[in-house]
Amino acid sequence: MESNRFDLVVIGAGIAGLTAAALATAESRKVALVSIGVGSLAQESCTMGPRQLEALPAEDDLDRAIGFFQEMCASAGCAFDGDRAQVCQLPTLMGSLQPAVLASRTVLNSALRAEQPTLIAGIGGLSGFDAQFLAEQLNRAAHTLDATPVFSATRIALPIALGIPVTAVRMAQAFDRDAAFRELFAASLHSAAKGFARVLLPGVLGLYSTDAQLAEFERMAGCQLGELPTLPPSIPGLRLYNRLIEHLRAQGIEFFAGYPVNQLEIADGVCTSVSIASPGRSHRLRAGAVILASSVGCRALLKGELDVDQYQRPINAQHVPVAHNLFAGCTDGKPGAHARTPAGRILAGYCAAANVCARKEEYAAR
Repeated sequence: MESNRFDLVVIGAGIAGLTAAALATAESRKVALVSIGVGSLAQESCTMGPRQLEALPAEDDLDRAIGFFQEMCASAGCAFDGDRAQVCQLPTLMGSLQPAVLASRTVLNSALRAEQPTLIAGIGGLSGFDAQFLAEQLNRAAHTLDATPVFSATRIALPIALGIPVTAVRMAQAFDRDAAFRELFAASLHSAAKGFARVLLPGVLGLYSTDAQLAEFERMAGCQLGELPTLPPSIPGLRLYNRLIEHLRAQGIEFFAGYPVNQLEIADGVCTSVSIASPGRSHRLRAGAVILASSVGCRALLKGELDVDQYQRPINAQHVPVAHNLFAGCTDGKPGAHARTPAGRILAGYCAAANVCARKEEYAAR
């Protein structure tokens, strides 16, 4: 088999593309994933609200898609927890409470809990996170839900100088690479958290941390820790992305990152290859099937808006598939509509890959 030939080429490394690539790999496909960057996860708060799920079609497919995504995250060491039947209230950076049913574990740890005193800890030098303001606003928000106000505020000093400006990304990088930083940070939290079983922080707990590593840090700090995603880039979102990338690499997916796809080669109703705009000359990947998992890339490559058939294949003005082995992993099945929520993108990526895998012989690399 040619080294540049794949059963499936997925374009886009957001939550849809990662889900699609993972499902195809689980079905023993040879998969390539092409992306310019980290996709939508850098902007995500890593939560799913009940309205996201209620707005989506195909309940059985949705259950399978969300279940598969949660299993993938757990295997990658970055659990996506919650209960779709149990709505919780998650604090936001603006001091409001938003309903959610599923979230990354540290984000879910921040959920409002009646009667549990909770400390919000600001960090010296880190702008955009005002613990006192958040405590006041969240107590008001809790009162409107007939919940007992439980939030207090404090401010802790940076354990080690990081230079200027202090950003969530720089703190997360220090958390990953510097054991002394983590130990001093945990000691500061331990001291500040006396009398509190839980502390909420801005999202700074590493770009690559596993759940096991975060559990050990909580043990050192002596309390449960919740994260509030700050302004993009989202540290919990980037952590989820990085953990999933490492996991999918280990599963055998080949990544082509940093350069856009500039052409789909389509002849006689078949997409035969994908051309990547790499330096010098384009790099060509031969494909048994292709999934477009980026709405921006999809519009650019197909030169317009997107309608799809029942198998999520893009169709032309005559309602004929552009190519019988080309699928849209960026639409949840509604004609002309792109999946705009994390839940919708997971469903879109999952269903596109399922449609590819349903026809094993036709889309197998040779």
